[in-house]
Amino acid sequence: MKRIKGILGEDMGTVNDRRMRKEISERNGYDKEWTWWDDTPLIAAARSGHAAAVKLLLESKADPMLEACPLDDVNVNAAAAVKMSLAVCKGTFMGMMKVRQRGENVPKEEARRWKDFNSRLEDILDMLEESGGPEAARPLGNAVGQWFHGDEEVESHLALCRNFLQ
Repeated sequence: MKRIKGILGEDMGTVNDRRMRKEISERNGYDKEWTWWDDTPLIAAARSGHAAAVKLLLESKADPMLEACPLDDVNVNAAAAVKMSLAVCKGTFMGMMKVRQRGENVPKEEARRWKDFNSRLEDILDMLEESGGPEAARPLGNAVGQWFHGDEEVESHLALCRNFLQ
């Protein structure tokens, strides 16, 4: 957090900075150009579940609607990044449930870490909505459709996680 505050203190313009990458391919006398934008600091913090960093960045006027393009034809904003991480949690919880069904133990510390991560992600979605209204908590782009087909599916995922951890 100290490092983030230091960077933001030097230049508030960096709150929405991101690296642009270009690829140019020549085929049959034609040039094809692709442009990718890496994560903003807010997207990176949100995806990783760093709630305190997300809060600081939002207070510093980070734009939750900016998109990154981490993969070919996959555009995500902060909410989409969080929902992708929630999908990882869902997969992990389902794997833990299969381990339990086989009669094996899931290490409590491991389950607790995933529970905490899931909880931080939920908090981040709330922060995004509080900072920019409902639209800021809705994913933009095409990536989230690969993991969730709507808010109802996100809610069912969160219910699955809560039930598993009780």
